[in-house]
Amino acid sequence: MKIAISGATGFVGSHLSAFLRERGDEVLSLPRELFTEGEQATLAGVLSQCDAVINLAGATLNKRWTEAYRQEMYDSRIGTTRAIVEAINSLKNKPALFISASAVGYYPSAGCYGESDARKGDGFLADLCRDWEDEAAKVSPEVRCVITRFGVVLSPDGGVFPKVAYPAQHRIAVQFGSGMQNFAWIDLRDLLRAMEFVITHPDIRGPVNMVSPRRINNGQFMRAVANRFRSWMVLPLPGVLLHMIWGDASQLLLSGQCAYPEKLLTHGFRFESHGINDFLSRI
Repeated sequence: MKIAISGATGFVGSHLSAFLRERGDEVLSLPRELFTEGEQATLAGVLSQCDAVINLAGATLNKRWTEAYRQEMYDSRIGTTRAIVEAINSLKNKPALFISASAVGYYPSAGCYGESDARKGDGFLADLCRDWEDEAAKVSPEVRCVITRFGVVLSPDGGVFPKVAYPAQHRIAVQFGSGMQNFAWIDLRDLLRAMEFVITHPDIRGPVNMVSPRRINNGQFMRAVANRFRSWMVLPLPGVLLHMIWGDASQLLLSGQCAYPEKLLTHGFRFESHGINDFLSRI
């Protein structure tokens, strides 16, 4: 297949590009310049060559959320998605598949949700995910549209895990706030396999929770990390301190969602890292 990817140089995008190339696909990286004003025809020309388009673009959430940066997070997701959808819809011969990323931040922090009982949460992150998904859903009905709601993607070589593991490797693990907040996660290797699974199963449409099936909270996660690295203690960081440092972005650490990979499991996907210790045992 010929697959175009926006955000191909990011953490997930770079691994996904390599994974797809290894399985024999031709991957086209969509540079940011294609989403600027006046480049719509060029973008449409690139997408007209493709069997599938994967949209992973978006400014990192792991930064203090000033008003200006909130707008950047919004524009980098909604603006890019809008440009891709408009380009696809303008084509006579459209790609068969459009996969657009979202996050489990769509859900409330209370409760646990599969795709069949999804309910939007409150606040900036939930609203951002809703608008992001709504923009992707405007793609032509001729195109199979899948919305991948990512949990925290864990890998020893990038993303959030090396930052979390570093103090634990030096014998003091860190727990954020009470530790009771939900922690929806997925092993990067399972994420890549799940993306391939979605590509190769044409009956999968709509939202797909990209999370491990085993429910845990932040405290359980950090204790597992502490045990893996034989830490002497788990040190709780008070929420008030995290809010002083990160502002509203601290909600990424102090609140969380529980999501269940209902659609993947129903269609027969098998996780290699079913629980957090499966992931930790392989690093």
